[in-house]
Amino acid sequence: MKAAGVHDFGQPPVLEELHGSGRAEVVTDSRQLEQTNESFEQLEKGKSMPDSSTSVDLNPTVDGDCGEPANYPRDLERDVVSDGSTRYHVRPIRPDDGAKLVSFHRHLAPRSVYLRFFTFHPTLTEAEVQRFTCVDYVNRLALVAEIEGRLIAVARFDSKPGDVEAEVAFVVADEYQHHGIGTL
Repeated sequence: MKAAGVHDFGQPPVLEELHGSGRAEVVTDSRQLEQTNESFEQLEKGKSMPDSSTSVDLNPTVDGDCGEPANYPRDLERDVVSDGSTRYHVRPIRPDDGAKLVSFHRHLAPRSVYLRFFTFHPTLTEAEVQRFTCVDYVNRLALVAEIEGRLIAVARFDSKPGDVEAEVAFVVADEYQHHGIGTL
């Protein structure tokens, strides 16, 4: 049974499209969530997913080819100390972050990837790498947190020009979750 607008924070959210409107809402479907948890366990044990017939390029071209950003907002760069004295650098994403983004994504636990994309998504495609790293810093912006050049978090928003609403997404590397990084 699905209960629209209800989310048990102990379970992963599931999106349901609303009658082709392009909008989605969080719902809880216990049968689907049980299947999802079983799938996470299989992935964590190194087993492949049952119905996994899609081939994925594990080594996509990783740097965006959108050129050097002319309006890179250096004023958004910060050195930050989070809860627990973790020191990291926050800055806008750049087209040359493609390889770092692919590596970051590869090292996320399956559950973290699911909570970010609301689906199983083990690798990023070339098109996704380009879309995620080639932003205009106005309607589309991503901030990355890094330690010693390694990405540990990505926060982004995407909107259409003139819109007052935006889609947002946050993901923090598993070993850095619960250190206050996502609260900035």
